[in-house]
Amino acid sequence: MRVPPPTAVALICALALSVVGGSAHAAEITVCSSGCDHTSIQDAVDAATSGDTILPGAETFFENVRIEKDLIIRGSGPVQTIVDGSGSWGSVFEIWGDLPRVTLAGMTIQNGRAPHVGGGVGHHIGRLEIDDCIIRDNRAHHSVGLSRAGGGVGSVGNIRISNSQIVQNFADEGGGVFVFCWLFGGPIEIVNTTISENRADMGGGVMVGDRCSDTLIRDSVVSTNTALYRGGGLFLGGSVTISNSTIANNEGGGLHSSRGAELQWCEITRAEITIANSTFAGNYPDGLFVEGYRFSSSLRNSIVAGNDGVQCAGSVEAVMSNGYNLSSDSSCGFTMRTDMENTDPLLLPLADNGGPTPTCALRSDSPAIDAGGRACGPTDQRGVSRPYDGDGHGGARCDIGAFEYAPVLLDVIPQVYDMVLELAGADHDLVAPLHQAIQIREDGDPSNDAEAVTSLQAFIAEVEQQRGLTLTDAEAGELIAEAQRIIALLNFGGAAGDGR
Repeated sequence: MRVPPPTAVALICALALSVVGGSAHAAEITVCSSGCDHTSIQDAVDAATSGDTILPGAETFFENVRIEKDLIIRGSGPVQTIVDGSGSWGSVFEIWGDLPRVTLAGMTIQNGRAPHVGGGVGHHIGRLEIDDCIIRDNRAHHSVGLSRAGGGVGSVGNIRISNSQIVQNFADEGGGVFVFCWLFGGPIEIVNTTISENRADMGGGVMVGDRCSDTLIRDSVVSTNTALYRGGGLFLGGSVTISNSTIANNEGGGLHSSRGAELQWCEITRAEITIANSTFAGNYPDGLFVEGYRFSSSLRNSIVAGNDGVQCAGSVEAVMSNGYNLSSDSSCGFTMRTDMENTDPLLLPLADNGGPTPTCALRSDSPAIDAGGRACGPTDQRGVSRPYDGDGHGGARCDIGAFEYAPVLLDVIPQVYDMVLELAGADHDLVAPLHQAIQIREDGDPSNDAEAVTSLQAFIAEVEQQRGLTLTDAEAGELIAEAQRIIALLNFGGAAGDGR
């Protein structure tokens, strides 16, 4: 075998390194006020090589950062690491350059003031991933000829937002998130994320433009957002899939689907919104609004109910049922054999029912329990296993909507049990009442909820006895809070007390 000369070997190695973008030499660069590689994130970005990871410490950084290379910026957590734009003119993070791939993780991004796109994060090119972040109190204002903004995040597309909170941002369009896709069609992913209390003229929570394709909203909640005109929760163009999500309590409507969001950017093509295993409730003036031609919405195993006005409005002939849907009036045209119209799903208010995002739980007597199909995915919005025999009649079927009744109690009580074992040990007096509550719930009969509440109340009393003895104040407080949350669920379920 002929061996290549040393110069050829060196050339091959150099080419290989260039292909992988120099990742073999990727470095971690620390940032803090004292004792780190740099004292500002921007200085670290400027000094970094493409592929490096920047690690801001647990403190607040007052700056606006411009990124033009492949980088990961990972803080110590959204409570510990805060990047504050100080209300100065510009995005807190702004991404430009030659198709960079950027990840922002583990931080709070706040007080940005952008002139047009992305008060918190302005994503102008390349791929962006946002994970485990809080993006709050950012603004993007109208500028001449450009009103598409994104108070929290403004993006050209090719973006993933996961395990995050986007709250209390403001813009002309897309108060929380605005994606306009003038260069990239997608993918756009919003997963395990809360989008809440944002405001805009259109698209209070999220606005996605016509040209966008391959958009996914999954295991998320869009709630309490406001739009002055349309799309309080969501204003969507392009092709979108919404799965295992809750759209609730938005002013300006839950979801407004339209082919008119960005007509100047693209030719009109047919688009579709596909909705599965989701809940639309408490929105004003409607749950779903379909506008324009060449647009259709299909729903399966979903609830559109309790919205303040009609449940579905606009071109309702474009709303198609794929079965197992429930509406509190007849405006959606849910007329398949497995659908339910003019039916109250008996939803509880939006609350923390376990999992990463709030949900609207089902009362124990809800007609949505075990009324769905068998193909609803392995978990509900919270990550609780489904299907489950929630009505106790034999045979597990999916519940309609984003919430699966009963498994939360089977999953959460053992979590508290594990906390007790870790804090106090298996022989502790706390174990007995909690173990009894687990056994009561495992029989799957909601009529025994009152007995489970009694056991949990005994558990709380024992925790109070142990406060300051075998448990610290913090440990006792955590256990009591979890037990009280389970009691609230049981009482709301209607099987114990007058909580329904």
